[in-house]
Amino acid sequence: MDRRFAAVGLLGGAAGAVVLPADGTDGRTDDTAEAALARGELGSLPESWRFLETLARAEFPGAEAGPGNLALLRGEVPALMERMREARDAGDRDLAALLGAAAYRLGGDLPLPSADAASDPRVRAWILATAAHERAAEGDLEGAARGLGEAAAEVSALSPGAAGRYVGEWASLPIEDPGGVARLALELDRRAEALAGLGFEELRGELLMSRGGLLMELGGSRPAVLQEAVQCFQKATQALPRKTHPVPYAMCHLNVAVAYLSMPMGRQAARLRAAIAVQSLREALEIFDPDAHGGMWEAATLNLANALQHLPSSHVGDNLVEAVSLYEGILARRPTPGPERARVLANLGNALAHLGDHRTARPHLEEARGIFERLGDGAAVEGIDGVLEEMTAAATEAG
Repeated sequence: MDRRFAAVGLLGGAAGAVVLPADGTDGRTDDTAEAALARGELGSLPESWRFLETLARAEFPGAEAGPGNLALLRGEVPALMERMREARDAGDRDLAALLGAAAYRLGGDLPLPSADAASDPRVRAWILATAAHERAAEGDLEGAARGLGEAAAEVSALSPGAAGRYVGEWASLPIEDPGGVARLALELDRRAEALAGLGFEELRGELLMSRGGLLMELGGSRPAVLQEAVQCFQKATQALPRKTHPVPYAMCHLNVAVAYLSMPMGRQAARLRAAIAVQSLREALEIFDPDAHGGMWEAATLNLANALQHLPSSHVGDNLVEAVSLYEGILARRPTPGPERARVLANLGNALAHLGDHRTARPHLEEARGIFERLGDGAAVEGIDGVLEEMTAAATEAG
């Protein structure tokens, strides 16, 4: 196997087409150097391959990457096409095909080479993935998913990191067909397991997060499926620890909470799940910032407030007071009338009503009712009317 292509597909975007120097293994055998790279052990690579560490940190390498790779990373299409022609004239089919696909991906005026033009599986896979991205851009999502699956299968045994990368790209596609979602969830599980114990922990964590999200889509309120999603997110927090990956770590905790809160309530186990959900949401909110992570902060805050309002506890009053404060924090950042504000207003009014503060609750509930009525949401209006009627009855009874 040509060691020049050992890194193909390990990095995202055009960087996935970097070519390694053919004579740069520091006297080590090809198998030893390539095996280290296949395991993701970037720190133990030959010196002339160590620029991959820089790329993996999303930093731009220096001259050690070589002029060809630097032209690729800078998006210099004419230079790539010139190198492609030189490789083709020299009979280097694999290199010519890879450079042609890279130039095509970067907008070069040339047809995408066929995967059949290359003999090396890693080059073939990268061309298949490039074709898949083109199909996705044209709206052929089914064809794109199929192509990325084929790319992963092409290098499954040879380069588990590249296979995982292609399946991760597959997971980024919007897939609505339940059968397609189920197939992708299975493939994500296979690829994440294949990366266990290797040096691709960040990629493994991303695959686990994607699988957890798909299982939540498939699970509805089925505890067994949602529990499997929770396990994915919990494993992902180990691969993406708080110290080095704070936002993905917080997203995992948010998703753990959402999964637990989506399960049917009422049993002892459900009360334990709700308590774990609250703990996970608090962990997420230690990281999410309302300005930097507005949508995620709001989702975590709203879920925490809702959970506190319904959490079985000996401190119901304290929980309701905290929920009110959380709802008010969201409303302060969402002044525009709309369904999201209306739902928060309704929840705030409901919490205040449970605290017995009917005077403060009523205007919030009436504002929410007005928004829902304008939106034609009859069920929401009916729900609020029920709370208002209970408040009126309680006031009448109190005399």
